[in-house]
This record gives sequence, C-alpha cells and structure tokens, in this order.
Amino acid sequence: MASATSSPTCTTNGHNADSPHEASQYFSYYCRADTDHCQGADDSIEKFLDGWRKATRSEWNTWDWGQLKHEYSHCSRSSDACQRPLQHYGAFRDEFMQSLFCCARQLQTPEDPECTSRTCQAYDMTCPGSKLLTSDMDCTVYHSRDPGTLIQNMSRMTVSKLGAYTTADLGVLFDVSLYGTWTWIPDEIFRRFDWPDSSKALFERAGEDSSAVWVFRRKCTPTARKAILDKVKQLIREGFHEVKTENVDKLSEALKTFVGNLADGKYGSGAYLRDWDHLYQDFRAVSSVQREGYLTYAATLEVVGRQQVGLPTTFAEDYQCMRQVSFLEQLAFIVQHIQTDVPDNISESSFAEEITKMLLKSGKYFDRLLEVGGPGYDEGFSRGKAGHHDTSVLWLVLGTVYGSTHLDDVLHGVCSDFSSSMGTSAWDDAEVRRRSCMDIAMWGNAVRHMDAFRRDTGDLIRPMVQALFTCLVHPNATQGITTVKAAMLHAIQVWSEAVPELEPEASVSNQLGLWLAVGAPVAALVLAIIRSARKRAGAERRLL
Repeated sequence: MASATSSPTCTTNGHNADSPHEASQYFSYYCRADTDHCQGADDSIEKFLDGWRKATRSEWNTWDWGQLKHEYSHCSRSSDACQRPLQHYGAFRDEFMQSLFCCARQLQTPEDPECTSRTCQAYDMTCPGSKLLTSDMDCTVYHSRDPGTLIQNMSRMTVSKLGAYTTADLGVLFDVSLYGTWTWIPDEIFRRFDWPDSSKALFERAGEDSSAVWVFRRKCTPTARKAILDKVKQLIREGFHEVKTENVDKLSEALKTFVGNLADGKYGSGAYLRDWDHLYQDFRAVSSVQREGYLTYAATLEVVGRQQVGLPTTFAEDYQCMRQVSFLEQLAFIVQHIQTDVPDNISESSFAEEITKMLLKSGKYFDRLLEVGGPGYDEGFSRGKAGHHDTSVLWLVLGTVYGSTHLDDVLHGVCSDFSSSMGTSAWDDAEVRRRSCMDIAMWGNAVRHMDAFRRDTGDLIRPMVQALFTCLVHPNATQGITTVKAAMLHAIQVWSEAVPELEPEASVSNQLGLWLAVGAPVAALVLAIIRSARKRAGAERRLL
C-alpha cells in the first residue's frame, strides 16, 4: 500500500462532493484504498514526536489536552512560545484522527477495500464547531445502521496505538468526543443511507447546496423538555458526577438500537406522538452513556449548530419547546461548572479570586442563553410585532424572576427578609440584578478567547465577576443566612422553574371540542382564563 501521508484527491472513495474544499469536511475524503491508514496512525505519532524534538530539543511528555490548556492559560512567555505546544499537539490531533477513522473503516469492511458498497460508503465522520486554539473536538460518526461499532473500534485503537506513552482515552488525550447524534445529517451523507421511506420521512431538509443538512421534522417533545428539567434539578440536588471514561460497549449497544430502528423503520413515519416519544426515549438512552451527551438532544443541537453556522430551519410548532430545551441544557452545563469549579467555602471576599475558573469555563453557555439570531433566525414561526428579545426564554425568565409581579410582592412585604436586606429600593435592586444577568450572557463568549485573558491582571474580567456576583448571589448570602455557592445554585434552580410551561400536546383538538360544545365566544373566554392562570402560576416561581 501507498504511504499514509499521500495527499487525497477529489476522487477519493466514500464521498460525492463537487470540490475538495467541500469534501474535506468529511473524514471519508482522507480514506484511500491504496493506503494503509492503520500504519498511517502509527506514522503520525512518530512524525509528531520527531517534530517536537527538532523544534525544542526535548521530549514530549504531556498527553492531556486539558493540562495543555491549563499551562497555556497560565503561560507568561511570548504568545508564540505559549501557543507552540497546543499548535503542535493540535496538528497531530487532526492527522491522527483522520488516520484513525480511515483505519477503523478499513477494518470494518475488509471485504470491500475500494469502498464501493453502500455499507462502506455509509461510514463517515464530521467534526464541526469552533476552531480556536483551545477548542475541543466534537465529532459525529455516521452509519446507516451501526455507528457505535466504529466508535468502539476507534476508541480501542487509540489506547492500543498510544499505549507506550499513555493510558488516557480520546477524551483526555485530545478533548475529543465521538457522537452518534443523528439530528444533523449532511445531505452528502444522508443520500448514502438505504433507509426505508418511512424513516426518511422523519427528516426534513434544511439549507441549500453544500450546506444542506437533514434534521428531524419533530425536533422537540414535552417529554424531552421534562427530561432536561429533571436533569438540571438533579445536578443541583446531587452534584455533578463526570463520565470521565465512556463505556463504549454500552454506547455501541445504545446506538445499535437507535440507528438500527431507523434502518428497520420501527419509528414509523412520524404520524403519531407515541412514535416520536419512542424515538426520543432511545435518543436519551444514547445520551446517558456519552461524555457531554447533551449533543444528542435534537433541540439543543439544532439551536447551537445553527448559531455556529447561521443556518435557518423550520422550527414551526417546535419553536418554543426547542428553545426551552436548549436553554435548560445550557443551565445544566452552568450548574455543572458551579458544582465542580466553585469552592464550597467561597465567600464574598474571596469571590473575585476563586470564581474566575468557573467563569472562563462556562462563558459559552451563558452566551448561548441569548438565542443569537433574532428576527429571521427561524423560517417557520411568526412572532408578530413584538421584538425578538420579548419572546426569548432568557428575557421571559428574567422578567418572571425580577419582573413586576415579583417586585409587587416584595414591596408589599411578602419577602420581608429580602426587603429588609436591601439598601436601595426593591425595584432598583431587582432591575440591577436583571441587567447584570443580561450582561453576563452578552459577555459570555468573550471569555473563550483565552489569549487575551491569559495576560489579564484583573482589569478585563473584573466587570464580569461583579456582574456574575450581582446576578446569582442573593443578598442573604452576604449576611450568613446561606452560602455563596448555595445561593448561586438556588438562583439557577429558580431560573429553570421560571421557564414558561408548554401548551398541552392535545391543545388543538381540545380547543376544537370546546368550540363545538359551548360556542366560540365562551370558548375564547375560557381559554383566556386558562392562559392567564398559567401565566400567574409561572410568575409565582420567584427568587425569594
């Protein structure tokens, strides 16, 4: 076989894209029938180590992406010197992952070295997302029936090939996660799947030309929303238990069940809610055994993915549910970092010094609460004349927590402890806290650019620290009534409970029956009363 380092051409088996630029986003682009890619993975290791020796006259000894990020963030040398380890290791990560995928595909289909069968061509992988120096690598492994086995083999081969240097897995080595998400399938890959028509009818095409992807027609269900709300509450109640090493055997089985059901048409064509509930139940089973498994929630991937690439979609009746699930998922990640990165004994006096780690790690999740895009972000939902900020989940939640209903109760002494603790008026205090929360969301993405903060002596991050304290730390925490960390967790819990309720799934048929039974005027009045009661009930979940 030829050398694994030979340059691929546009005629590489496994993809049909019209140009190398478009094709190169697919890992199948790098797979050549005349190349031993398993040897190529070994060669990339030696190339990396030799290159480092020549550049630095020293041996490489850090096989931990997180450790390299930590060293970079605390580096006081020149930018070039500080960036060199991550740049060198990042280039190795890219080359090794390409060879690893192609090696695994070769081992999966030994009877088809030219990869001409639909079974072989259905294997692919993409790794979209941020390309910052410190970014992780979230990859989706595709196959029409069994993506899990490929993930399994890639994980095992990594341990085998790098065993002489480290026992770490892909997550520790490169901050790589291999997913089988199935909510964002590029058109280039979707066309290779030999699924029945009923399964393909579960999807709709979004975007045009090379950017087109296939997504579930039904992107969110009430049970999916309940599952993530329960997850947020569990994280607050029990803390975060990190899945440091994935059980790839369990992941493989969960994916085989889920994708196998699509291949066999067992989810129907989406005509009944029970089929979607079945589909999303299997979806969550995959998520539960994955590291950072939120990416297998269709709603979150839809929102976050389109926020990254600016691709619109037809959210239609799923609009509210999708945004709420995405909002709650971001809260789950924020809670995770509060639990793991904020000391239990953090105080008002130590807050500025001890909160920085949590703020840097969770900034992107606060940023995603903003629902960047506004008007025109969605093709299938009309928001009327109101400004887009008036309907965002964050805006509604903050309005419920710090809005007029809450403030009226404060001013009438319902929250006497809170009222007596304030030096300013209740209205001013709540408005300051609400604006501080918006400030954190708007500044959240800035903290991802670590090269600026690496040299920060406090001037850059100080306003964000102050805003975070004002937003999440209740005055009771400064008086010894509760701890600062407990106050932060309680604030997030109140946010999660202030997310407006979804309309019942059967609301359309129920409304029609009510119209027929009592007539339109009476039915309209009854429904208005019901909506008003729900709104009042939501407003009662306030920050006390």
